[in-house]
Amino acid sequence: MEFFGYTEDLQQAENLAPAKLLEVTISASPAELRAIAHFLIKAADSIEAKGVGFEHEHFPRKKEMDPELVVFNPEASC
Repeated sequence: MEFFGYTEDLQQAENLAPAKLLEVTISASPAELRAIAHFLIKAADSIEAKGVGFEHEHFPRKKEMDPELVVFNPEASC
């Protein structure tokens, strides 16, 4: 398992590429955490069902300013 992401500074970079993150902190309400957990379970089920045919899935954002949460299948052909 690996975590990747963008800081606000990286978003402004000329050659945009995600950075490997050593730690991820989630600041969320219990309802938001349950929604994320449900999303992760569905993504895991999709990876098992579709194998390399599943590349990635975005957690639905409620507001434009909400951060992106993306699950990526490391076995997917890129």
